[in-house]
Amino acid sequence: IGASSRTFEIIDRIPELPLRGGEPVVKCNGDISFDHVNFHYPSRPDIEVLNDFTIDIAANTTVALVGQSGGGKSTVISLLERFYDVTGGSIKIDGKNIKDLDSSEMRFNMGLVSQEPVLFGVSIMDNNEQLGV
Repeated sequence: IGASSRTFEIIDRIPELPLRGGEPVVKCNGDISFDHVNFHYPSRPDIEVLNDFTIDIAANTTVALVGQSGGGKSTVISLLERFYDVTGGSIKIDGKNIKDLDSSEMRFNMGLVSQEPVLFGVSIMDNNEQLGV
């Protein structure tokens, strides 16, 4: 009974960031701009992960985020995918603030390979089918 009540709490939870809604993303060229971005994780508001982070990335270019563990590389990607919202500054794709875009459509235009890949105990071909690749 105790476990099921916690399960229903999780199921009934409303996400802080909208999964749908906002301006449709019909076509994404891919110009990315982080403009004076500040960020701290909600669970650690006293530790600023990004402080005045600014970078412009032109579409169709390759960029490597390099640095020590805990330096914010994965955080930059999480913010771009809008798993979290910035605490200061803005992130824009093709000149549009990602907060104004439909997150699900925006993510549909991106590819993300996680640091922790999820694989099932089957062949590579079967994994691709399971993951919709």
